[in-house]
Amino acid sequence: MQPEGGTKYVGESHTFSIEVSGRVGAIHYQWTKDGYVLPDSDSAIYEIVSLTQADEGAYACEAWDEAKTLVTSDSAYLTVLLRVPVAGMVGLGLLLGACGLGGLAALRKRR
Repeated sequence: MQPEGGTKYVGESHTFSIEVSGRVGAIHYQWTKDGYVLPDSDSAIYEIVSLTQADEGAYACEAWDEAKTLVTSDSAYLTVLLRVPVAGMVGLGLLLGACGLGGLAALRKRR
């Protein structure tokens, strides 16, 4: 099983997982993000509890067993979006409307 990426918002969580079968003895895992090793990731599951925009990127996992048989997963891309509060959107609409009305008033004064 390959890890799955997705699109999430800042503050949400995301879990990557990989399934390895047919190996000899204990299996060890090493997760990477954009090619860089993630510390303390010797598990088939890698969870990010509270996402930030810095968590966006391509995640992959290498797994090996006691016989040193190595398996590398495909990369899974995680997109992390910034959620704009509804009140912020309303405020932005009011601001744009006020700017438009101010511009109209300035044009009328020029005539």
